[in-house]
Amino acid sequence: MKQYPITVFLPVYNFTPSRLVSNVAVVENYLKQNYPQYEMIIVDDNSNEATRAAMKTLVSPTLSVLNYDFGPSRRENLAASFCKAKYEYLCYMDVDLATDLNCLPPLTDSLEQGYEIAIGSRYKGIQPVRNRQRYWISNTYRLVLKILFSTKVLDHTCGFKAFRKSVVVPIVNEMGFDRTLRRGWFWDAEMLIRAQDAGHTINEIAVPWKADNESTFNIKRELKLLPCLAGLWFKRLFRKRNRKCCN
Repeated sequence: MKQYPITVFLPVYNFTPSRLVSNVAVVENYLKQNYPQYEMIIVDDNSNEATRAAMKTLVSPTLSVLNYDFGPSRRENLAASFCKAKYEYLCYMDVDLATDLNCLPPLTDSLEQGYEIAIGSRYKGIQPVRNRQRYWISNTYRLVLKILFSTKVLDHTCGFKAFRKSVVVPIVNEMGFDRTLRRGWFWDAEMLIRAQDAGHTINEIAVPWKADNESTFNIKRELKLLPCLAGLWFKRLFRKRNRKCCN
């Protein structure tokens, strides 16, 4: 059993009620067996009534629910919730449990060993199980991020990440809350790019991952993130030019 406490965030949007109840029980049982102290926080990203009704049946002294009436925001409401964490080590995972829970201790151990951020990676030696279209979309996205931002991260979007609260909350505050909801899944990449620019240490750990039928990914909707991607690129370019002018 680990010797440090953690906060686990579970972002939820219109998830099947029966699966929600079952998966939350699986997570709590795992945490109970592996961590001396823990808390679970469900982040309801403006779900429908059926999903919210299921959340009300989840009663546990270690569980709380944060309901948001603005969304689905993909990541904005989740990020805004990080300041609510009771413990310094916090993580989030997809409620579909696409990643094996046995991969959680290596992430949190990384924080204990001195890393400031630890992320699951579907592209570091383990082939993810997903359809061909999603595979090529994901790889194209990865290539664009590498070219534009020189990022060293292989997998920005895997929904399995751990942070030191004292590190991630200032980054989240700097990023701000995107009320246009265009940033979407680019939130993960922007957060990690900003973290790298600030010199924070990141440990990327290979994890097995399997796509879930309840994924809310929609390519047409996600194309709205392009202005956010371009905006961050221009901001970084402007900062670099300012540094050169000052030297």
